[in-house]
This record gives sequence, C-alpha cells and structure tokens, in this order.
Amino acid sequence: MTAAELWDQLLRYQPDLAAQLAHHVRDLPDWALPADHRAATNPNQPPEITPYAASPFDCQACTETGDQCRYHQGVNNMCDELEQAAADNPELTVRAFFAAVEEETYQ
Repeated sequence: MTAAELWDQLLRYQPDLAAQLAHHVRDLPDWALPADHRAATNPNQPPEITPYAASPFDCQACTETGDQCRYHQGVNNMCDELEQAAADNPELTVRAFFAAVEEETYQ
C-alpha cells in the first residue's frame, strides 16, 4: 500500500482521525523528522517495512517487495565489494575495508 492509498483509506474510513493527523503533521517543526526524510518522497512508491530478520528468506520487507528489499540488496552489494577487494588485496582486513568505505562515503 502506498502513502497515497493509505491516506485515501484514512479519509474514507476515519475522516476525524485524518483531520487530526493532518493538523499534527502540519504543526511539526522540520527538525522533528530525520534528516533523510525531509526531502519529498514519491507517495506512489510502496514503503518498505524495516527488515528485522537477518536472512532475506525470513525478511518481511523482502516478502513485501517480492525480491530483496533495499536493506538486503545493500548487504549483498557490500559483500560483493568486500569479496572483490579481498581478491585484489589478500592482506586487506574487514576493518580496513569498512574504514575505507566510511571515508569514501563521508567525504
């Protein structure tokens, strides 16, 4: 279900609650939202639930998407990068790999 579909259902079945929620959200200061959620998101994109299971086979977000969720895609991509880095430099430690990734990410 997308955010737009959820809102439509809330308006249809719980209009008083929708009105209260709209007032509450409107009155929230910008800092009340996490920084990565301040940008407008696509309301037609179905949200993913947080993956609580380490295994994609037990992950509700993976089940919801019908494939790997973004979390597990990222984990798999990182593992692929780590394997390639270890093949390129057999003396590379996992700690050194993640330090390099962090440095690259935050520059």
